[in-house]
Formats: sequence, C-alpha cells, structure tokens
Amino acid sequence: PANGPKTRDFYASINNCGAETTPVQGYTDTLSNCVEFQGCDAPVYWCQHTDPNYGNTNHGWPAFAPKFLWEKLSEY
Repeated sequence: PANGPKTRDFYASINNCGAETTPVQGYTDTLSNCVEFQGCDAPVYWCQHTDPNYGNTNHGWPAFAPKFLWEKLSEY
C-alpha cells in the first residue's frame, strides 16, 4: 500500500503538477474518491477508494475503474 502514494507522487512530480487537487465530478463518493492534480503538463488522477471489489489486496481493479478510464481516455 505504501507504493501507491509513492507512484502518485512520482507521476505528479514528472508532470510538474502543483499540490492543489480538485475532485473529479461523478467520482467523489467513498467508493471512488478521485481527484485531479492541477497545473500538470499531463493529467494526473488519484483515487483513494474504498471499493469492496478491490478485495483488500495490494493490487486490484476497482469496479468504477472501467467507466472512469473510458471517460478520461476517450477525451483524446
């Protein structure tokens, strides 16, 4: 679990993000809890979720992830 924030911080750093984040509309509940870093060269998102489908593992695929990723990637 400690590697998640380290990975987030790595991508925020290499994309020159500021410390400020904004909630991602439609993903602010505790099951997703996503924010977007501001001022970045490329988008950086972080979801501190509590999705029970994650199964309390160190790696998993939350139920909201397919919809979230499609919405974000289809913008390109």
